[in-house]
Amino acid sequence: MAELIHKIEKEVIQSISFHNEVYSSQQMSRCMQHNNVITLYCKNDNKPLCVGCSYLSQTHRNHRVVPLEKAEADVIVDLKESIAENKGIVKLIDEYLAKNDINSKKADERYPQVLAKVNEFYKDLEELIIKKRDKHMDMIH
Repeated sequence: MAELIHKIEKEVIQSISFHNEVYSSQQMSRCMQHNNVITLYCKNDNKPLCVGCSYLSQTHRNHRVVPLEKAEADVIVDLKESIAENKGIVKLIDEYLAKNDINSKKADERYPQVLAKVNEFYKDLEELIIKKRDKHMDMIH
């Protein structure tokens, strides 16, 4: 089970690294309205902005606007925290199965079900990461 977690964590981190490499290797995207480089992110609307959108537009005037790099870093921190939380859940499952070793036949029968649920959870998490990455990439372009 620990090997599975390590493998999934490695894949998630590789996905995040790939996203960062793609973003940094592209030319800076420009705002279609102001033709300024997009360097900011509106947390209220979950939308990348240029300086013009942030300060000249009434739309984002009172919104929480942060540098684009900060918004990306926040997403990565959130994903890493989710991974850490789920490692704890898997550890609890392992401890539960170990404590119930007396009923090892039942535990052995349930282990594939538990493993399938954990795999399904990580698959959903990976899909969520990919969707968020794609959404952010779409907003930047």
